[in-house]
Amino acid sequence: MFRLKTLSRRTLSGSWRSWRTGSESLLDSAEGEPISAVDDEPGFVSEVLRTGAWRVVPLLALTGVGFAAILPELPTACTSAFSGGRDCASRPSPSDGDACADAAAACIQYQSWWLLLNHSVIAFILAPLFGKASDRIGRKPFLVLGALCSALPCWAVLGMTSRVFDFKAAFPIISFGASLGSFSPALAYVSDCVSERHRTQTIGLLMGTLLFGVIFGPHLTRLGTSRDHALAASAILAIAVVYSLTIPESLPPQKREVSISPAKGRIQRTRSLKQIASLGRSRLFVVLASIAFIGSITSEGSQEIGGQFLILVAGFTPRDQANLITSIGLSGMLAQFILLPLLSRVVKREHEHLLIFGTNLAMAAVNVAICFCSENKAVAIALQSLSWLSLISFSISAGILSRATSSRHQGLVSGVISAIRSQAYGCGPVLYSQLFRWIPYLPGFPYLFSGAMMVASAALALCLGGAHHEIEVAGDDDDEEENALLVG
Repeated sequence: MFRLKTLSRRTLSGSWRSWRTGSESLLDSAEGEPISAVDDEPGFVSEVLRTGAWRVVPLLALTGVGFAAILPELPTACTSAFSGGRDCASRPSPSDGDACADAAAACIQYQSWWLLLNHSVIAFILAPLFGKASDRIGRKPFLVLGALCSALPCWAVLGMTSRVFDFKAAFPIISFGASLGSFSPALAYVSDCVSERHRTQTIGLLMGTLLFGVIFGPHLTRLGTSRDHALAASAILAIAVVYSLTIPESLPPQKREVSISPAKGRIQRTRSLKQIASLGRSRLFVVLASIAFIGSITSEGSQEIGGQFLILVAGFTPRDQANLITSIGLSGMLAQFILLPLLSRVVKREHEHLLIFGTNLAMAAVNVAICFCSENKAVAIALQSLSWLSLISFSISAGILSRATSSRHQGLVSGVISAIRSQAYGCGPVLYSQLFRWIPYLPGFPYLFSGAMMVASAALALCLGGAHHEIEVAGDDDDEEENALLVG
């Protein structure tokens, strides 16, 4: 059905008004679009500014800068800790080379088990509970908690470089802080603020902001010593924690419960578990969760072995790692700030699943290329950077999920997805560490595995189809039952 154009004219006061005939209103109703959605819908930038969604942007920018400042040091520090202090980045002798290869494998295995504990156990349990709690008491407490957790890795590296403890003691703190950051509550925060129409772009803005910080963070490693880098990163994250305290609450009081009686609290906890379980009945949620799991397990696993892989294959130094992280940040910003908005305009909403399909197929090819073509540093950096274009798939999937979720359950669904991703973040490094050890003569074999997984993820995207129905959560209509239980 076609839409008649709105007749507009300028009044004497100079304002613009829209005039519609009765037949036009009927057409609008038949198409299911309210008039205000057509005429009064604000643009993306104006809505982000007007609603206050922008307030989490500085928090994520500071987090990205601080965290990226310590990343280049970690692969070399880990290899050194497990090789007896050898310099494995400077093309060691054959005997030292064997020791470095063993150290790289031991390093990956050590990190993978801590990531499994912190992501697959602790974060897997806490993320849905925090998400549901944020639906009841608000987002701000969890933004502050996330900022504190994001600061822990920087403070741990500061302790390591200050000789307070070694890498083996620092990494458990690093992995714990990374498992419970501020990104998930930030997603729920902006979902409270912006309309469904702009959620995908807003999620892209958040990802792009983190990557914007990633571009500048590694350059701190060019100044002073490792301790200076850690000190600067710690100061930046301390500022982020203070800033998080100034962010106003996004969830209106009428949509949350600040105080809950003990009896009602028990019922709420029971309902929360039922609501989490009920998500498994939604085909849309299951498919999107599966895509998220595959994407997370491949990205985290590849990142876990990536530093050691590039040291062994291309002789990467901390300076090379810094260049790589900067290049990754630029690639991610290209994806989020240019490609994603462009694709969102060109591709209709009902065809978004095809973007996920195409992106994941392209990433499969990139992973195969990384396996066989990474001996040259420039080529390795280019291929690793291209792999981060997969963020397009993440942002589109998150946008579909957010639009399909009731405003009452944004925190819950975001928390469950975070828990699923945390499970992948924990399992991925363990799996990839074993793949890295199994075929020592082909250290890039894990990337072949990633390629196969991305093909599977692309196939799953086709199952989404074009119709995205709202995700039903158990307990939406249980108020009468709850009141009866309380009376009883």
